[in-house]
Amino acid sequence: MKKAIIVLVIGAVLSAVSIQPLYLMGQEVWLQQQVNAKYTIETVYHPVDQTTDAFHDMLYLQDGQMTPFANMSRAVVINGERVNSYDGFMNHVNDGEANQLSRTVSFYETDVTIRDTFHDVSRADVREKAQVDVMINGHNYAGSSELEIRPTYLDNNRYHGYIGMLKMTERATDEESLVIIQRLFGHPRTVAEEEYSWKAITVNANGDVETEIFTRDELDNPAYHGDMINQATVLPMSLGYRSNVLHMYPTLFYPFLYPFGTMLVGSVMVVIGMRLWKTR
Repeated sequence: MKKAIIVLVIGAVLSAVSIQPLYLMGQEVWLQQQVNAKYTIETVYHPVDQTTDAFHDMLYLQDGQMTPFANMSRAVVINGERVNSYDGFMNHVNDGEANQLSRTVSFYETDVTIRDTFHDVSRADVREKAQVDVMINGHNYAGSSELEIRPTYLDNNRYHGYIGMLKMTERATDEESLVIIQRLFGHPRTVAEEEYSWKAITVNANGDVETEIFTRDELDNPAYHGDMINQATVLPMSLGYRSNVLHMYPTLFYPFLYPFGTMLVGSVMVVIGMRLWKTR
């Protein structure tokens, strides 16, 4: 009898300490399935070869292939001059002086312009702080926070970690929207995770614009908030809807030994303990 109690207690403890992380994992998987069933969310890429080649079409990733977007085009303007290649961009930049870059994406009949002012292009890896504007129909929808930009980049890396662009499609209606996601806080190491916030600027096919600001605690309501920030890469790391249990770096201990291993061993020990109890 004593042996049965010991086995039961150990098994129950191992199972109990495994329940919470397994529950959180299941919750994350369930929320992801809910989003996937209702929406298609695609990252908009701004491909740029740092050569004299002309800019490519706007692209998205589909079935492992980069595919041009329909109903979407772009224009790149530096200091009032439209350019069609990276070489043309560099030829119109005045190093050390104030330069204004505008990247305009035409989504159906609506122009969305993201612009910034920069100064230094002396090195390929240079970065500087700047205010970025998101202009739609003559109105600036951008948040007031200052961003870190990479002046020599014209692709998605220009605002990497701060601003991203997505196309979102509702599966039930096939309605498409262009979404710009902006991070509204500083370096993640200096800000508590519960204080993280983002701004979503959404443009539908008719040109109607909606904005919303949401926080870390609202990534699950609605759950596509979580997909938006992760796919737009407006953070150095990915976050979960309600917890980060599925976004931790895997090791032998987690999640294999704990919680999967502990739950398996605990469940087996509970069964063995119950059998020992019955046959005592």
